[in-house]
Amino acid sequence: GPSLKKLDLQFCKKIPAEAWKKLGDAQWPNLQEVNLQYCFQENGAGAAEALQAVASAGPSLTKLNLYHCGKIPAEVFAAIPAGTWPNLDLFRSPATETLSDQEKTRLTGHPWRGDYRRSS
Repeated sequence: GPSLKKLDLQFCKKIPAEAWKKLGDAQWPNLQEVNLQYCFQENGAGAAEALQAVASAGPSLTKLNLYHCGKIPAEVFAAIPAGTWPNLDLFRSPATETLSDQEKTRLTGHPWRGDYRRSS
């Protein structure tokens, strides 16, 4: 709900797509940290809804770990509006080319080098 501040589902590879899809309308305005490492390593089904819910955090989000989530399609990131996460300091990417530093810059409004926000 609205009071959720931290979501850690690291290594939860077996969450079914139906469960992720229920998150499509979730609103988490106070969410600060999300760890979905390995959740979308084997399958990207439901990733759009999961990241739509994470996007609802907007400026509250400071850490997002999507490491080893290589099955998240590039279109999922493209559907998130520019500047959604302006306060993100740590952004661990999928271990694929689905999320470039340029796309991270579009999503946050800040330059990136790898997983870390580049200082101005």
